[in-house]
Amino acid sequence: MTATPRPGLVRADPGDPDPVAGPAAAGWRIATLTGVHDETTFHTRIAAVLDFPGHYGRNADALWDCLTDLTVPTALLWTDWQDMAIGDPRGWAKIVTTLRDRGEQQPAFLVVLAADS
Repeated sequence: MTATPRPGLVRADPGDPDPVAGPAAAGWRIATLTGVHDETTFHTRIAAVLDFPGHYGRNADALWDCLTDLTVPTALLWTDWQDMAIGDPRGWAKIVTTLRDRGEQQPAFLVVLAADS
């Protein structure tokens, strides 16, 4: 990961010991997403790590609404993402599209897909 954070969705270099070091050094909010293997667990876990409101609807539209309500640059480090990509490819496609699209908005938003450790 480069020292200058750029929004979007990227795969971390497997040899990078801290793929969110750049955003952290720049003062971004850092959240780690783990244990996701399907769309249901994705919504439960992202709501927890990004402090979504209790009325979060746990669907793509509600995800978009909550992500666009973020008020500070945010980096989401997603480990074990392969579990969802393989186990729930349709859910994966919907989620990744939403996350990638959010990376084009302000404030900055970055998703780092990290290799399992």
